[in-house]
Amino acid sequence: MTNAAHIDIAPVSDETIAALLTRRAQEAPDAVYCYFKESVISIGELNRRVDQLAGLLRDRGLRRGDRVALMLPSHPDHIVAIFALAKLALVRVPVNIHLKGASLAHLFDHLAPNALIADSEYAEPLRPELAKVQRVLWSKPTFDGLAEAPGSEFADDG
Repeated sequence: MTNAAHIDIAPVSDETIAALLTRRAQEAPDAVYCYFKESVISIGELNRRVDQLAGLLRDRGLRRGDRVALMLPSHPDHIVAIFALAKLALVRVPVNIHLKGASLAHLFDHLAPNALIADSEYAEPLRPELAKVQRVLWSKPTFDGLAEAPGSEFADDG
C-alpha cells in the first residue's frame, strides 16, 4: 500500500469562458486585452465585437451544439470568433490555413461542420467544400463589415 500525498486544490469555478469575458468587460472595460500591430484592443471592445458576431451567428440560425469550422489567420478576429462561438455554445472546428485538396475535404467530410467562418483569402482552396456547409461567413479584411450586416446584438439568455 502506498502513501499518497494529499494536495489541497481550490474548487474549479463553473463559470464559462463566455461568462468570464462578459464579467471582465463589465468590471474593467478599458483593460487591455491585446496589442496587434498598431492597435490596442480593450476587454470592452473585444466583448462588443464578440457580441456582434454572436448575434449575427444566432440570427443566421446557428444553435447550441452546431459545428462551426474556423479558417482564419492569426488576427484578433480569430479570437473574436472563438469567443462568439463560446457565447452560443457552438462547437469550434479549427481548420489549418495551409490545408488544401484532399486534406481539407477529409476534414469537412468527417467533421461535417454546419457553418464556416473563413478569411476570403482562403476562398479558392475552400471552393470545393462550400456545398458541404449550410452557412458561410467571410472575414475580409476584418469582421467590421460583418458587424454592420443586418442582425441583432447578442444578449445572453442565461
